[in-house]
Amino acid sequence: MLNHFQKHLPWVGGFAMFGVVLAVAMLAASADLKKDSEAQLYKGDHMAGEIEILEPIVAFQNKYCTVYNDKVLFPNGKERNYLRFTWNGPAGAVVLPVTEEHQVLLFKHFRHATREWALEVPRGLGKSGEDPLKTAQRELFEETGYMAKQMIDLGVITPDSGILASKVSLYLALGCTKQEVASDPDENTITGEILLPYDVVIQQALDGEITDGFTNLVLFRAQKYLK
Repeated sequence: MLNHFQKHLPWVGGFAMFGVVLAVAMLAASADLKKDSEAQLYKGDHMAGEIEILEPIVAFQNKYCTVYNDKVLFPNGKERNYLRFTWNGPAGAVVLPVTEEHQVLLFKHFRHATREWALEVPRGLGKSGEDPLKTAQRELFEETGYMAKQMIDLGVITPDSGILASKVSLYLALGCTKQEVASDPDENTITGEILLPYDVVIQQALDGEITDGFTNLVLFRAQKYLK
């Protein structure tokens, strides 16, 4: 067994080195993306009543996101640090699926941050070279196994403008039909497919049964197409 391991050790080392090189390349790409975003960043003008960024300071970064603890100047002339969170990649998309039978498709998703199950519509981050529409179509198919006959652009939102520097696109997916079992790339944290009339889902949102912000807003934006 030892001789067998020694014989194949160069291959093991090669794969390990490949992993190191890949990790370094991903971090380098993320750093380049951060530099580009900083170059395009509007710093603001405290004299115009804005929060002016004096120095962008990175507090944490990985391939997915960057957290800044910027040095800023307030309109009253005071300086302090202010947190800002950005995604390192294309913006995400949210999609409200409606079947040919005019049923709204929801599912239960276990969310790590809140440590609880939430009733939601499909959503997810974009991939490199992918526009928001493609992101919405991909997320719909991956998370539910459904495909839509028509996708309607419902505009964009800023999920938390107090700290999160990103915009998310909203879509209404009409004429959805099941194509296959959902692939669920989120480690099997999605379950419980639910089909309900739009009016029932709206009432659930109004009653506080649906607490997810994205789901509540896309339901609101879609109402002129579904009533």
